[in-house]
Amino acid sequence: GVEVEKGALVFDPDNNVGLVVADDIDGLTHTVAGVEVEKLPRQGLSVEAWFTVGAADVPLAGLAGAEQDGLRCHKGWSLVHSRTALGNTSSTVLFKVSVGAIQGAQGFGGFAHVSHTVTPALPLHDWVHVAATYDGTALSLYLDGRPAASSPACPAPPCGPIVYPSRLSPQGEC
Repeated sequence: GVEVEKGALVFDPDNNVGLVVADDIDGLTHTVAGVEVEKLPRQGLSVEAWFTVGAADVPLAGLAGAEQDGLRCHKGWSLVHSRTALGNTSSTVLFKVSVGAIQGAQGFGGFAHVSHTVTPALPLHDWVHVAATYDGTALSLYLDGRPAASSPACPAPPCGPIVYPSRLSPQGEC
């Protein structure tokens, strides 16, 4: 079932409290010992998706995310893909996460990222499985069940918690 809770859709709330669709992550909170805390993962994250590529040229397509990426704010995380049909066709999957260790002196944030490019491009209309992880030290991508890429999340791990663009995240709001 689907429930509406504080402006967000929560799917199957009895069995899967972690699947949420929201337009404002500030409302995704609960109270623990009298303190308001976010329901979003901080110390690590695993996200996966099944998708198909529906066009020969896809500049950038979001699969999942909770991010703000603007001129002076780079917070949250996202999993995206792209496909180019010009010249040597290729597809790229990109996972990026804003972590505590790379927030910068002004607190605008920054993204650690890992990407994997497939040449020739992923076939049109075929199902593709992608999984991405952040474990506090590294980012990893898996494509169709196989390791595809891995990268340190910061120069000197551990890299700290995921920083979201929200009022409850340390240095979160931009």
